Amino acid sequence: MPTAGTDTIEWQKGNTAKSDPFFILILNNPALERPEGSAHFVPDMPGVGAADRAALKKAAGYIFQNLFGLLPGQVDKVLGLSPHANEIRVVSMCIPTTTVSDATALVAEDALDDSLILVARRDQAHAFVSAESLDPDILFLVSQSPTHTRASAFGTTDDDTRSGIAFTYDGWNLSQRYLHLIPGMSAVHATVGGMTPVHEFGHAFSSYTNGYVTDLYVDGTPAFNRKVGRPIPAKFAAYDGTTYNSDAVRDGLGYPGGWQSYHPELIDPTRPAIMDNYWAAAGGPLKCQHDKLTRAYILDRVHAKATR
Repeated sequence: MPTAGTDTIEWQKGNTAKSDPFFILILNNPALERPEGSAHFVPDMPGVGAADRAALKKAAGYIFQNLFGLLPGQVDKVLGLSPHANEIRVVSMCIPTTTVSDATALVAEDALDDSLILVARRDQAHAFVSAESLDPDILFLVSQSPTHTRASAFGTTDDDTRSGIAFTYDGWNLSQRYLHLIPGMSAVHATVGGMTPVHEFGHAFSSYTNGYVTDLYVDGTPAFNRKVGRPIPAKFAAYDGTTYNSDAVRDGLGYPGGWQSYHPELIDPTRPAIMDNYWAAAGGPLKCQHDKLTRAYILDRVHAKATR
């Protein structure tokens, strides 16, 4: 049972007929490691007062609305596009704890100079929710750091010893696993906005062994939604029997000179993909959509989680 005094808001009940529905949990971060790797811990959002509860409620409301495409002006409905949308359980919990320690610091401030990134402390966060008898598929950790406001995420560690729904990717046999060993998780700031929840969900919901969805605003190594090489081929990938084309020009942003990576074809070629620099979109970040391949992958993964 959760700690006494926990303020719980059920944003969506999900499939109450299932004992283990697809579950997204939004949680306060009681303490911060400052900086990452220092073993120096300070209070963050201990959850013992009305101000913390209000801050978490505001952030959780934004996360929920963004994930389901409910914000005014939002184009991509994301989870709202799934026929299983109403089966997803979404809960926020403000768990009160005044203990400041390694065990309660679920988020760290990035140690790199000039970085504003919040980093989920994966092992500690997983242990913390497990101690509360919680096993979410996706975990959002909300911080009130006074200096670090950029979000980041870790993908899901699938349980590859268990079953799932098989699929192929460029000839590789993979699986949308029903269960995980470690949930995907993201550290976000209490002032979260734009398409940040959806972007970080893209990372967190993807799998390290069955297709990792990476950032497209940096030139990098191959991933599920990013490939490397020049010239850019017409075909990006074959996903579960369907061929997805490449984005030859990177929407209105353009591939910088010297880049070697390239992306899947966009749904809206006039605006960046959600996994790209959505802040640069004409008309604002809420106008962005996932590329065609990433959208298909996410919806297939939702189907697997919802039907397990």
